[in-house]
Amino acid sequence: MATPLTTSGSVAEAFSTWTQAWNDKDANGYIDAYWDSEKTRYVSGDTVVRGKTQIANRIHTNGIQGQLSTHDMEINYIGSEDAIVFAHFLLVLLDSSEQQHIRGVFTVHVRRFTGNWKIVSDHSSATSDSEQS
Repeated sequence: MATPLTTSGSVAEAFSTWTQAWNDKDANGYIDAYWDSEKTRYVSGDTVVRGKTQIANRIHTNGIQGQLSTHDMEINYIGSEDAIVFAHFLLVLLDSSEQQHIRGVFTVHVRRFTGNWKIVSDHSSATSDSEQS
């Protein structure tokens, strides 16, 4: 399970922890990344989900699949307690007959609550260069 980060933990370390939780198929560890509020927002494609409980329900319903990696991460701090993160992601899905690579970008607003970075708003979009092999 993901370990909450202390004040000394960086935003990059938080993303590393959350990505590891995903890759370990630790849904609760991954969900822990999100702020426990009805104001938390997740956007993907034309779907908007509001509230950590609803985000958790979506993750549990869809399941955690594949291996996730992020790259080209840009972290812009807005004061000492907020940051906007832009990065590319690659999700590699394995199925019995083929491998699918889903590439995309995300913009995430994180805020530090009692020393722990949490996702306040998450907007992810797959790009047109996703492929199957």
